[in-house]
Amino acid sequence: MKTKINLLGIITIILVVIFYLSAHSEKRHTDKIRVCKLKYDSLQITYSVFGMIVPANKQYIFTDLTGRIKKLVVDNGAWVEKGQLLLQLTNNTEQENVLKAKQNVLDSRHQYFLAENNLRRIRSLHTIGQLPEKDLEFVQNDLAQKKDKLENDLELLKLYEKRIEQSNVRAPLAGTIIFEDELEQGLFLPANSHIFSIVEIDSFFIQAFINQDYGNKIICGQQVRIYPFFMSENADSSFSGTIVFVAPEIRKGLQKIRIKPDEICDFHLGTSLQVDIPITSSERKLTVPIEAVNTVNDSHFILTINNGKVKQHAVQVAENNSTMIAIECQDTLESSLVITSHIDDLCVGETLEDSDLIIEE
Repeated sequence: MKTKINLLGIITIILVVIFYLSAHSEKRHTDKIRVCKLKYDSLQITYSVFGMIVPANKQYIFTDLTGRIKKLVVDNGAWVEKGQLLLQLTNNTEQENVLKAKQNVLDSRHQYFLAENNLRRIRSLHTIGQLPEKDLEFVQNDLAQKKDKLENDLELLKLYEKRIEQSNVRAPLAGTIIFEDELEQGLFLPANSHIFSIVEIDSFFIQAFINQDYGNKIICGQQVRIYPFFMSENADSSFSGTIVFVAPEIRKGLQKIRIKPDEICDFHLGTSLQVDIPITSSERKLTVPIEAVNTVNDSHFILTINNGKVKQHAVQVAENNSTMIAIECQDTLESSLVITSHIDDLCVGETLEDSDLIIEE
């Protein structure tokens, strides 16, 4: 009885093995193994960085004079036109200089008027022979001195009046005013104080910082793809741009780049963006499809077919894009085909026929 049971168990195991091999063989014939040729290529990867909308034209506005704010005409964030008055300063010293200059001009004009009258009188007396030539020359020289003094006083008055005009701070271009500090009437401001910035909202760049390792691989004129983080329902998901500036200096391992959108975009200053930059490796490396690389315990390997035999090769992976990955391998692989499917079903040393394979480009 026990012998019959053992025999029945052995027969069952044999049938299971036969069934498994039959199913495996059937699958192998109905689902061919995909392979591709190994090749050296310059891999193009996409390097993504965070960017931000910044104004293309931003000017800083400084005070020309020392003084107190007499009148603050605009609010923070207001739109202004070119030449529009922003702020008025008052300076007692400058006002006093103008008053003194005006008084000097009045005095010089009076002295010049008297010198002209005196010259006419002396010239009449000289004509009838009552005064010598040297007296006439003296009066003429005196008139010339009075004229020079009047002209100098007029120029000085213009200078002081110009400085008073400089106490009126005006917008150098049309744009949005940004306060650099809290401003209020009566506030004392030294000369050359940075009080405002003005930006052109309609013209902007996208500014980003890239790792210095990629800085020498990016050039002006290169096309990129830009993805805003917050989009309206009707907005497109992305738009193209062109790199217009790559900073030569490196700060803390980063280089600044600026990107000009290729189309008109409705964004606010400070909007965050993702910038995808295509970078092509300058070095040709051994590349395989991503699905060809398998990982076990943090070790990577690929399977190849060489002379009909399946072989396993340890590899180190480098950069990759969405479809291909660069690898390094100590083994010689030039004449091999890399396997991209059924990796878990194959055994090292297994023999494959050409009819089992589909060679893909």
